Amino acid sequence: MLLTDRFVYVHQPKTGGTFATDSIRRLYGKRRAADGSPALKEFEKHAPCSEIPASHRGLPVLSTFRSPWSRYVSQYHFAWWKQQLPPAVDREALKREYPSFPEISFAEYVALTNRFLRPMGEQPPLRDGPLGLQSTQFVKFFFTDPKASWGTLTDAALEDGSFLRGLHPVRFLRQERLNADLAAALAELGFSPAELAFIGEAGTILPHAPRTAKRPDRPWREFWTADLVAEVRRRERLLWKVFPDLEEDPRVPARGSAAPR
Repeated sequence: MLLTDRFVYVHQPKTGGTFATDSIRRLYGKRRAADGSPALKEFEKHAPCSEIPASHRGLPVLSTFRSPWSRYVSQYHFAWWKQQLPPAVDREALKREYPSFPEISFAEYVALTNRFLRPMGEQPPLRDGPLGLQSTQFVKFFFTDPKASWGTLTDAALEDGSFLRGLHPVRFLRQERLNADLAAALAELGFSPAELAFIGEAGTILPHAPRTAKRPDRPWREFWTADLVAEVRRRERLLWKVFPDLEEDPRVPARGSAAPR
């Protein structure tokens, strides 16, 4: 999380946040606030909206949203889960279901994450089954009181959109057009075109990868099968309520769609 004199940036992993945070650091340089203190402060790297310090509550919040289709593939290859399973995971049960873990296929990864890696605790039973990893992480990062919202997330709340009342006010920059969205948001916050010119010209900035990371062997859209698409579309249905323009099927790329960061 970056805390500035004008806004807060919340960095959800594997969304293009490394590009955004590096760009904001470059923009701020050695700027000083009115009281002479640094105008940009570093907080816990992946702290959620619910942990914004009191000193910066009320400021505009920026973050980056990435399609679950490309984010699932990116998380699979980044492979943090091979070494950093949450403490609550039943490792014996996981090994029984996936004897070859951590060497598993992408399809097994999607199934495993939605079985073992949803770290938000109990939720009311839902007609179409539990929500998936991406929806769980979204609630954790972007709701003002994540546990309270998660514990009351019913079918009715999902259907009528009333659950969105718990969403923290966030301006989401879309990962597929991050350069343009970041520059536009910062311009509205008072930065000049000259100050922001470098953002439009900047290329991809990748996070430091764990030793378990590997490069994908084919384009991310090719990882999806009809069965996986149906499963993820069901599991992550909350995200389509928040972002109704999300692609329904990643195997049919939208015109002008860009490669993921």
